[in-house]
Amino acid sequence: MTETHGRGATGKRTSASRPALAAFVIALVAVGAPALLTAEPAPVRLAAVDPAADAVLAAVPESVALRFTGDLAAREVHVTVADATGATVSAGQPTLSGGTVTTALGVGGPGAYLVVYHLLLDDGRSISGTSRFAVDPAAPPAAPNTADAAVALADTGHAHVPAPDPLNLVLTAVAAVLILALLALLFTRPAVRD
Repeated sequence: MTETHGRGATGKRTSASRPALAAFVIALVAVGAPALLTAEPAPVRLAAVDPAADAVLAAVPESVALRFTGDLAAREVHVTVADATGATVSAGQPTLSGGTVTTALGVGGPGAYLVVYHLLLDDGRSISGTSRFAVDPAAPPAAPNTADAAVALADTGHAHVPAPDPLNLVLTAVAAVLILALLALLFTRPAVRD
Protein backbone atom coordinates (compact mmCIF):
# COMPACT_ATOMS: atom_id res chain seq x y z
CA MET A 1 0.00 0.00 0.00
CA THR A 2 1.42 3.39 -0.97
CA GLU A 3 0.74 6.72 0.68
CA THR A 4 0.39 10.03 -1.10
CA HIS A 5 0.29 13.45 0.57
CA GLY A 6 -0.29 12.05 4.06
CA ARG A 7 -3.26 9.87 3.08
CA GLY A 8 -3.40 6.10 2.78
CA ALA A 9 -4.85 4.19 -0.14
CA THR A 10 -8.30 4.50 1.47
CA GLY A 11 -8.13 8.32 1.50
CA LYS A 12 -7.91 8.50 5.30
CA ARG A 13 -5.21 10.52 7.02
CA THR A 14 -2.25 8.65 8.28
CA SER A 15 -0.78 9.02 11.72
CA ALA A 16 2.22 10.84 10.18
CA SER A 17 0.26 14.10 10.01
CA ARG A 18 -0.57 14.10 13.74
CA PRO A 19 3.04 14.67 14.92
CA ALA A 20 3.38 17.51 12.40
CA LEU A 21 0.17 19.07 13.70
CA ALA A 22 1.33 18.68 17.30
CA ALA A 23 4.68 20.28 16.46
CA PHE A 24 2.88 23.18 14.77
CA VAL A 25 0.61 23.79 17.79
CA ILE A 26 3.54 23.59 20.21
CA ALA A 27 5.54 26.06 18.10
CA LEU A 28 2.53 28.39 17.91
CA VAL A 29 2.06 28.32 21.69
CA ALA A 30 5.80 28.76 22.31
CA VAL A 31 5.92 31.86 20.11
CA GLY A 32 2.53 33.35 21.01
CA ALA A 33 2.35 32.76 24.76
CA PRO A 34 5.16 35.15 25.76
CA ALA A 35 3.60 37.93 23.72
CA LEU A 36 0.24 37.42 25.40
CA LEU A 37 1.66 37.10 28.89
CA THR A 38 3.94 40.14 28.98
CA ALA A 39 3.09 42.18 32.03
CA GLU A 40 2.32 45.87 31.82
CA PRO A 41 4.88 47.96 33.70
CA ALA A 42 3.99 49.26 37.13
CA PRO A 43 2.21 52.60 36.90
CA VAL A 44 4.36 55.63 37.59
CA ARG A 45 2.66 58.18 39.82
CA LEU A 46 3.77 61.27 41.66
CA ALA A 47 4.22 60.31 45.32
CA ALA A 48 5.45 63.59 46.82
CA VAL A 49 6.78 67.01 45.98
CA ASP A 50 9.10 69.27 47.97
CA PRO A 51 8.05 71.96 48.68
CA ALA A 52 4.66 70.41 49.41
CA ALA A 53 1.59 71.40 47.40
CA ASP A 54 0.17 74.75 48.58
CA ALA A 55 3.00 75.22 51.09
CA VAL A 56 3.85 78.76 52.19
CA LEU A 57 7.60 79.24 52.64
CA ALA A 58 9.60 82.06 54.17
CA ALA A 59 12.10 82.06 51.25
CA VAL A 60 12.45 80.62 47.76
CA PRO A 61 13.85 77.07 48.08
CA GLU A 62 17.09 76.10 46.38
CA SER A 63 15.34 73.36 44.39
CA VAL A 64 12.07 71.54 43.73
CA ALA A 65 12.03 67.74 44.04
CA LEU A 66 9.38 65.43 42.58
CA ARG A 67 9.34 61.84 43.90
CA PHE A 68 7.63 59.16 41.79
CA THR A 69 6.54 55.57 42.41
CA GLY A 70 6.97 52.70 39.96
CA ASP A 71 9.72 52.09 37.42
CA LEU A 72 10.80 55.60 36.41
CA ALA A 73 12.71 55.07 33.17
CA ALA A 74 12.25 58.44 31.47
CA ARG A 75 13.25 59.36 27.94
CA GLU A 76 12.51 63.06 28.47
CA VAL A 77 12.05 65.09 31.65
CA HIS A 78 10.68 68.64 31.68
CA VAL A 79 10.18 70.68 34.85
CA THR A 80 9.49 74.40 34.85
CA VAL A 81 8.96 76.61 37.88
CA ALA A 82 7.48 80.05 37.25
CA ASP A 83 6.61 82.95 39.55
CA ALA A 84 3.30 84.86 39.63
CA THR A 85 4.37 87.05 36.67
CA GLY A 86 5.08 83.96 34.54
CA ALA A 87 8.87 84.42 34.67
CA THR A 88 10.79 81.14 34.81
CA VAL A 89 12.80 80.72 38.00
CA SER A 90 13.97 77.14 37.40
CA ALA A 91 17.66 77.11 36.53
CA GLY A 92 19.27 74.51 34.27
CA GLN A 93 18.07 71.06 33.30
CA PRO A 94 16.26 68.83 35.79
CA THR A 95 18.17 65.82 37.08
CA LEU A 96 16.79 62.30 37.45
CA SER A 97 18.15 60.10 40.23
CA GLY A 98 16.26 56.90 40.98
CA GLY A 99 12.63 57.91 41.34
CA THR A 100 13.33 61.59 42.08
CA VAL A 101 13.43 64.48 39.63
CA THR A 102 15.11 67.63 40.97
CA THR A 103 15.36 71.05 39.39
CA ALA A 104 17.40 73.92 40.81
CA LEU A 105 15.77 77.32 41.32
CA GLY A 106 17.28 80.72 40.69
CA VAL A 107 16.48 84.00 42.37
CA GLY A 108 12.86 84.77 43.17
CA GLY A 109 10.85 86.93 45.48
CA PRO A 110 7.64 86.79 47.49
CA GLY A 111 4.51 85.52 45.73
CA ALA A 112 2.96 82.45 44.20
CA TYR A 113 4.93 79.82 42.26
CA LEU A 114 3.76 77.17 39.80
CA VAL A 115 5.61 73.90 39.22
CA VAL A 116 4.79 72.19 35.90
CA TYR A 117 6.24 68.78 35.06
CA HIS A 118 6.07 66.41 32.10
CA LEU A 119 7.90 63.10 31.79
CA LEU A 120 7.97 60.93 28.68
CA LEU A 121 8.71 57.37 29.79
CA ASP A 122 10.70 54.82 27.78
CA ASP A 123 7.55 52.75 27.16
CA GLY A 124 5.74 55.69 25.50
CA ARG A 125 3.55 56.68 28.44
CA SER A 126 3.73 60.23 29.74
CA ILE A 127 3.15 61.71 33.18
CA SER A 128 2.33 65.38 33.70
CA GLY A 129 0.90 67.64 36.35
CA THR A 130 1.24 70.81 38.36
CA SER A 131 1.87 71.92 41.93
CA ARG A 132 1.83 75.33 43.59
CA PHE A 133 3.62 76.89 46.51
CA ALA A 134 4.02 80.43 47.79
CA VAL A 135 6.77 82.52 49.33
CA ASP A 136 5.91 84.96 52.14
CA PRO A 137 8.82 86.30 54.24
CA ALA A 138 6.42 86.65 57.20
CA ALA A 139 5.49 82.95 57.07
CA PRO A 140 6.70 80.60 59.80
CA PRO A 141 9.30 77.99 58.79
CA ALA A 142 7.85 75.29 56.52
CA ALA A 143 6.77 72.02 58.04
CA PRO A 144 8.14 68.83 56.51
CA ASN A 145 6.20 67.34 53.61
CA THR A 146 3.34 65.27 55.08
CA ALA A 147 1.65 62.21 53.64
CA ASP A 148 -1.62 64.16 53.31
CA ALA A 149 0.05 66.75 51.09
CA ALA A 150 1.62 64.00 48.99
CA VAL A 151 -1.72 62.25 48.49
CA ALA A 152 -3.44 65.53 47.59
CA LEU A 153 -0.71 66.29 45.06
CA ALA A 154 -0.79 62.80 43.55
CA ASP A 155 -4.43 63.36 42.68
CA THR A 156 -3.57 66.49 40.63
CA GLY A 157 -1.13 64.70 38.31
CA HIS A 158 -2.25 62.50 35.48
CA ALA A 159 -0.77 59.87 33.21
CA HIS A 160 -1.21 59.29 29.50
CA VAL A 161 -1.20 55.77 28.14
CA PRO A 162 -0.84 55.68 24.37
CA ALA A 163 -3.74 54.17 22.47
CA PRO A 164 -3.10 50.80 20.82
CA ASP A 165 -1.75 51.08 17.31
CA PRO A 166 -4.65 50.33 14.90
CA LEU A 167 -2.38 48.67 12.32
CA ASN A 168 -1.02 46.24 14.92
CA LEU A 169 -4.54 45.44 16.09
CA VAL A 170 -5.70 44.71 12.53
CA LEU A 171 -2.66 42.57 11.74
CA THR A 172 -3.09 40.63 14.99
CA ALA A 173 -6.76 39.99 14.20
CA VAL A 174 -5.91 38.82 10.65
CA ALA A 175 -3.20 36.50 11.98
CA ALA A 176 -5.61 35.04 14.56
CA VAL A 177 -8.24 34.37 11.87
CA LEU A 178 -5.67 32.73 9.60
CA ILE A 179 -4.39 30.52 12.42
CA LEU A 180 -7.93 29.46 13.34
CA ALA A 181 -8.70 28.69 9.68
CA LEU A 182 -5.51 26.64 9.40
CA LEU A 183 -6.32 24.71 12.55
CA ALA A 184 -9.87 24.09 11.29
CA LEU A 185 -8.45 22.70 8.04
CA LEU A 186 -5.99 20.50 9.90
CA PHE A 187 -8.59 19.03 12.25
CA THR A 188 -11.42 18.48 9.80
CA ARG A 189 -11.48 15.23 7.92
CA PRO A 190 -12.93 14.90 4.49
CA ALA A 191 -15.75 12.41 4.04
CA VAL A 192 -14.51 8.97 3.08
CA ARG A 193 -15.83 7.94 -0.30
CA ASP A 194 -16.54 4.33 -0.98
